[in-house]
Amino acid sequence: LIRLGAEVVHSGISDVHATGHAKQEELKMLLSVARPEFFVPVHGEYRHMVSHARLGRTMGIDHDNVA
Repeated sequence: LIRLGAEVVHSGISDVHATGHAKQEELKMLLSVARPEFFVPVHGEYRHMVSHARLGRTMGIDHDNVA
């Protein structure tokens, strides 16, 4: 993100705290901006990865390109 010009705020440079887990609307925004061709959910419990894969498909990623 920084390479693309975004200002990334984190606890190393500012007094902030985040859970590290994006909400569904944030994931939708990320997918709409990044527009990945392939999508492989890799973090969380199995139920989270299934839900994230489903979200990727609903955001227009080809079913065959979602693991």
